[in-house]
Amino acid sequence: MALLLALLAACSAGAPTATVAPTPTLAPEPTPRATGLLVNEPEAFEGYTLFTPWESDLAYLIDNHGRVIHAWTLRHNPRLVKLLDDGNLLTIGNRIFDADGNAVWNYRYPQHHDLLEMPNGNILSLSTVIIPGEEAIGLGANPDSLACPSLWATHIVEIRPTGPADGEIVWQWSALDHLIQDFDPEKPNYGVVVDHPERIDFNFALAEAPCQDDLRLDWQHANALDYNEELDQIMITLRRFSEIWIIDHSTSVEEAAGSAGGNSGKGGDLLYRWGNPRAYQRGTLADQRLFWPHNAHWIPRGLPGAGNVLIFNNGSEYPGMQRGYSSMDEISLPADGSNYRLDEGSAYGPNEHVWTYFADPPGSFYSNTQSGAQRLPNGGTLITDAEAGRIFEVTREGETVWEFVNPALGYQEVYRAYRYAPDYPGLRGLDLTPQDESDLWRVNWWLKSESYRAAYRAAAAGEPVARSVFDLHLTDGEFVYVKEACDQKDTESSFFLHIAPERTDDLLQERRKHGYDELDFGFFRYGALFDGKCVALVPLPDYPVAAFRTGQQNQDRGDLWSAMFRLNPEPYRAAYRAAAAGEPIARSVFDLYVTGGQLTYVKEECGQEDTANRFFLHIVPERADDLPQERREHGFDNLDFDFFLNGALFDGKCVASVPLPDYPIVSVRTGQFVRGEGEVWSAEFALGGGMPPP
Repeated sequence: MALLLALLAACSAGAPTATVAPTPTLAPEPTPRATGLLVNEPEAFEGYTLFTPWESDLAYLIDNHGRVIHAWTLRHNPRLVKLLDDGNLLTIGNRIFDADGNAVWNYRYPQHHDLLEMPNGNILSLSTVIIPGEEAIGLGANPDSLACPSLWATHIVEIRPTGPADGEIVWQWSALDHLIQDFDPEKPNYGVVVDHPERIDFNFALAEAPCQDDLRLDWQHANALDYNEELDQIMITLRRFSEIWIIDHSTSVEEAAGSAGGNSGKGGDLLYRWGNPRAYQRGTLADQRLFWPHNAHWIPRGLPGAGNVLIFNNGSEYPGMQRGYSSMDEISLPADGSNYRLDEGSAYGPNEHVWTYFADPPGSFYSNTQSGAQRLPNGGTLITDAEAGRIFEVTREGETVWEFVNPALGYQEVYRAYRYAPDYPGLRGLDLTPQDESDLWRVNWWLKSESYRAAYRAAAAGEPVARSVFDLHLTDGEFVYVKEACDQKDTESSFFLHIAPERTDDLLQERRKHGYDELDFGFFRYGALFDGKCVALVPLPDYPVAAFRTGQQNQDRGDLWSAMFRLNPEPYRAAYRAAAAGEPIARSVFDLYVTGGQLTYVKEECGQEDTANRFFLHIVPERADDLPQERREHGFDNLDFDFFLNGALFDGKCVASVPLPDYPIVSVRTGQFVRGEGEVWSAEFALGGGMPPP
């Protein structure tokens, strides 16, 4: 093996000691092209390592020899998996699966990045609160820093599972309840930031945060949380603040929203923060210790370094503020009972690490995003180098004694891995015999083929609900994509799937204004190739569905194909019959009818391509006062719509229906347009006498 440098800072297994000067130690040189098991020395902690490839719906448990011991097909992209004491898997999305991959709990609540099971059996879940930009400005945000229509802030909920798809939120905390700002003295939360390190500066990092999907400003980007039962405290890792925060969980819900109460007496205010004193105006870039970190957590009781905090310090940040290499940093907290020591006018300590690890040259170990670590019973540290799909164990002296690289080429990223001791309770119900297939790429297809063959047989027994490049079937609670003569090229472009519910209230809050759920996925996550066929399976949501729109997209060429269908087209058939009994008000690419208080669009010979472009609909009222306030200067109401939400294809026809307003209408102008290119067609008509339609 070739050589690397790692860093050693002296520390006993008990109480922390001061950091000493770095001592060079040996570690293997990375081998980017090699995959699978690369290193397995006798000093490695013997156990079972759990991980999931980033774009996969599979989770793997491997032994120290790199052999697959158990695998779960989860039918959704879990990204993060944790093995519970009862042998079930906890995954992103507030889901729990049994050993066979069956969902035993699936609670619909916005969730991202991290969650954990608490000692009382409740689930502590990282979520987000979303507010419009106008509301953020009303709370003291600098409007020049808001490049998005809405802002996301950290929200944490504790959920008590009450049924297979139910739960009760018994505790919650929101970052928006603990703000301070020095931008506008006329707005709430105004104060002197440097005097209030327990509060969150609303305008820190706001200008640098990117606008994602032209929709949301991901201001803080919390990516991990941990719970300390002895302290009854929660630790949060904030990527964009380059900090860790600690808050008091012993509060009531009301106290968590304020600044008094709980064991600390400080309510939901920050008890401690570390990594970037610039965030509370008590330091400069030279004082910064964390750079977009991940997975900060207390080292559990009974392990070397117990009570200290272990952090994956990614080393990345905004241009000009990047360190450019990753490290594992262990620190000792300045605890003072239920609070933490802070000298007047200074930043929170410590100033030194208890232990740290990085490579030589430093940039040879650098994961810009994701990643994590775990302290092992032998004193070693299991590190997940997410972007390289690399999981490795280092000793206290920095020597690599175990190394494994995910062999699923093209899907190598591993968000975070965990190793479980052979006597861990959650392993008791699993067959720990190594599987015959040792190559994870082949295991992937081997595991999936039988369930996908069964889904194919069930689909092929009936008629597809829509046909395109892929035939689309609905069967046994799943949406099934089938292509009979298929190869790898047919699966390389990303799939999109839009699901319109019967009731908009069934959508998560952030999707309601769009009117549909959106899922973009790669075939690897949901598909399998076998016998020259391609089959993909997507589980249907647990709410009543009205319509689907799906297809594939190429980054350079747009939609490669699409298909749309409505599960119950009968209301549209009825609208067509009512319209066809009379004469159209206007004719164009679509014929237009007014009947029963609705404007109905009809095209007799019609296909998907006729519905792809957005429809515009402008309504001119008899009285301008009937318009919403924001539309009065325009003189007409804008009811633009998507055929997917207002239309149906059946019997070779396309029919869309839009309810007309209840005020008297003078005229209507409508048609279809392509954004940036203008109108495809248009039609105008007057409604005589300014009377509303019958």
